Amino acid sequence: FHQTETATGRLSSSNPNLQNIPVRGVWAERLRDTFHAPDGYVFVSFDYSQIELRIIAHLSQDKKMGEAFSRDEDIHIFTASLVWGVPINDVDAKMRELAKTLNFGILYGISASRFARSSGLALPEARAFLRNYFHHFEGVARYIEDTKERARREGYVETLLGRRRYLPDIHSSSHAPRLQAERMAVN
Repeated sequence: FHQTETATGRLSSSNPNLQNIPVRGVWAERLRDTFHAPDGYVFVSFDYSQIELRIIAHLSQDKKMGEAFSRDEDIHIFTASLVWGVPINDVDAKMRELAKTLNFGILYGISASRFARSSGLALPEARAFLRNYFHHFEGVARYIEDTKERARREGYVETLLGRRRYLPDIHSSSHAPRLQAERMAVN
């Protein structure tokens, strides 16, 4: 396990990369059956249960998201309910999956066009979904914009523990590198 190899500060692993072993699909079970712990040892699996979303809820102080986590609600069902304006019991699997895609996509700077492509929604629907998301999760929207502004002002972003990620392209006159730097800042 590596604590300092990723630009974002996330924990990574190698030889093998245990974070990319499939969970679902035709080969997942067969592949997982190839791992065996030595006698006297066991493999333990940890699921951080949407840790990135819990972190953004904390950092952004978003009331709705924080309350949903406090009530131990399924954050994707909760999000779908808000964005589509339907009761939680009326959220179906497709709605939940779209909300999940957006919940995590927001953290990586997903655009309306990318969300439309990945979700199969028409571009106007994807735009409306994003607008509704930020309308309901105002704290998250504010945090994202504040983070981009801070990155533009200081040229870097910083974790709570002081690890810095410098973003030289944050002032680029070229659109694509500047947007990429903004995504990196939020991420």
